[in-house]
Amino acid sequence: ACWLKGKRELTHVYLEVQVNDIIAGTASATILAALATFRANIRAANPFARIIQTLPTPCRDYSGMSAGDYTIWQEVVAGLLLVSESNVIVCPAVAALNDGTDRLAASRDTGDHLHPNATGSQDPATDWYAASLS
Repeated sequence: ACWLKGKRELTHVYLEVQVNDIIAGTASATILAALATFRANIRAANPFARIIQTLPTPCRDYSGMSAGDYTIWQEVVAGLLLVSESNVIVCPAVAALNDGTDRLAASRDTGDHLHPNATGSQDPATDWYAASLS
């Protein structure tokens, strides 16, 4: 992407994983490989940038998610937790959103079991900020 090589060097890049690819039935290995390539491209253009990689929102009860999609979601989360690249922080920013059973916590749900409400949106923002200072 052209923004990777702008006039100013990036110091932080926040990569948020969305559920769209998972619901589309994309294999977890494909999603993880694409994210690794994206991080490598960021690193090539901005070797000193800190990359903060987030986990996808818990969405086990989302009506568009099949049992197979949920398995892919679990594999993507597990794969991201294994990332050990230089200057990459995997930020479990969605931990506060998870009710403990991979469902979006009711107190942070807009009602569709996928999108966080205002309180739920603040949780990742707080975690991202803390990760950017670490």
